[in-house]
Amino acid sequence: MRSTSWLGAAAACGILAGPVTAQATDHPGKPVYDKWCAGCHGVDGRGQGEAAAYMLPRPRDFTKALYQIRTTASGSLPTDADIMHVINQGMPGSAMPGWEEQLGRAERESLVGYLKTFSKFFETDRPQVVEFGSAPGVSDERLVEGEAVYRRMECWRCHGDAGRGDGVSAPTMEDDDDFPIRPVDLTESWQFNGGGTVEDIYRRFRTGLDGTPMPSYSDALASGVVTDEELWSLAHYVKSMSGDAPRVREVIVARRVEGELPTTPADTAWAEAERFYIPLAAQIIVPPRWFAPSVDGVWVEALHNGSELAMRFSWSDPNDSPSAEWSEWRQAVAAVMSPREDTLVAGIAGGTPPPGATGATAADPAACALHHFIRRQRRHSGARAGLGTRLTSLVAAAREKGGSEEEGSAPERRRSQGGRDGGRIS
Repeated sequence: MRSTSWLGAAAACGILAGPVTAQATDHPGKPVYDKWCAGCHGVDGRGQGEAAAYMLPRPRDFTKALYQIRTTASGSLPTDADIMHVINQGMPGSAMPGWEEQLGRAERESLVGYLKTFSKFFETDRPQVVEFGSAPGVSDERLVEGEAVYRRMECWRCHGDAGRGDGVSAPTMEDDDDFPIRPVDLTESWQFNGGGTVEDIYRRFRTGLDGTPMPSYSDALASGVVTDEELWSLAHYVKSMSGDAPRVREVIVARRVEGELPTTPADTAWAEAERFYIPLAAQIIVPPRWFAPSVDGVWVEALHNGSELAMRFSWSDPNDSPSAEWSEWRQAVAAVMSPREDTLVAGIAGGTPPPGATGATAADPAACALHHFIRRQRRHSGARAGLGTRLTSLVAAAREKGGSEEEGSAPERRRSQGGRDGGRIS
């Protein structure tokens, strides 16, 4: 969640204010939107605010009326409650924060109404909530069935055999606006859009994530390709890939052991060590900058014997580097992100632009947007500012791959055709 001090700083940068438009100028939600939302989504709601080019995924284009998190069928409008849920909770894994603790109830309700004015679809369509039922209990048999469904429905093509988002299709995926997009890492349920409970996961299966390659399985359910019980088993299996959200602590405690310390990552002595989770943010200060890192956290374990210290770092990384497929994906990301490598963002780096530089200055609203985006990323995951940065060089020197090799056919590009005509897969 954002803190009050950060919100005040963001407003001081001037990135959230925009010129008055003809878009429902008398709507009570407009002042709230212009102050807190327009910097990313644009005053016209098209997702092209001043900060948009610094974000991936891009901010929502409200004029398309295409929403990912819904309790309605694929291609349908969201309910007011659906929109309110995203405003309250945000979109984990993106730059969209939750606003429940920063905006009053009346402000958030007026914002729901104002967002709907950007699309005429809301004037005529009446969304219908899908009946989801209740989650059955989990068992070993259900998890076995869920794994079989995971294979049969080819979830591994995008999410990978172990669910780490490193499937054979992952490097080639794009959203409906042709921006690069990564499948979610299923081992981190706390980063799931729409929530990480079994019920949340099942709802995503039924509704899909419109605008992304993630389809709805409701058609497959209706045609008998998969049963409702199998979808619930799949939801349980996906949930089983991840534990609860890790607690972030600033102090890493090394446990004392007697005798020799472990000398290899696979040493059984590491079973004695406590694991500490450190979330990482994008590296946007020193070229080459990287705005969409595939590694968003690292686990640290430490042991000592009174005279020496041993530390083990581990993480999951879908980038199988060096890899031609992932190199192309990185280039695609770099092509759509700002600032370019020849641009110095002095407002973030704290320096002075070199002679002839065309980059942002400290007063540049885009520089402020980027600075506050990174601060938000750290706060959202519970980290204190600087933790991820301090570990970056250390982790880079001790890189231990956490991904796995995928088996299967050549990469297959799967795109969602969601929107007004439903969520078909081609």
